[in-house]
Amino acid sequence: MNCVRYDRSPSGAPVPRPPDVVERPSWPDVQAAIRRMENFCFPIVTLASDASEQDGLIVVGGPRRYAATRLDGSWIYERPDGGDREVRLWDSDQGFYCHERNVIRRRRKVLEIASTFYETGDFQKVAEVASRPEPIRRRAANQPLQRTGAAMTLFDLPKEQERGPGR
Repeated sequence: MNCVRYDRSPSGAPVPRPPDVVERPSWPDVQAAIRRMENFCFPIVTLASDASEQDGLIVVGGPRRYAATRLDGSWIYERPDGGDREVRLWDSDQGFYCHERNVIRRRRKVLEIASTFYETGDFQKVAEVASRPEPIRRRAANQPLQRTGAAMTLFDLPKEQERGPGR
């Protein structure tokens, strides 16, 4: 596994760093690399199917917009509802551009695609997993929205608030 790295100079310009290379990564190594991705300092993770790195999966972008493609370019993720508008997924160095239809918006989907490649190395299976529609997340009507940071969720409420008045 190869993870491209950049630092930001004081002026904000990208400073290339040696890539993080993990020989024979475990699945937790791959997950951690994908979860760490963001479009400037850690924009690319490459999983090779063998030591020659002739075939593999490249994931670009992060944290809410990714693209996944085969190293040789013979396959790229596509969403049927996406458009042709050009999107930039990598903001440091030369960047990476793709079409809106190639953007994966959920990290869970990226991890599913990467897991399939990690386990099988078979792009026919990767394409099959990639073509499955993303599940729609729904919340219960009585459950408040979860927010990042210090916001409270239903599970954080004191018991008397959870039950409501007069219950």
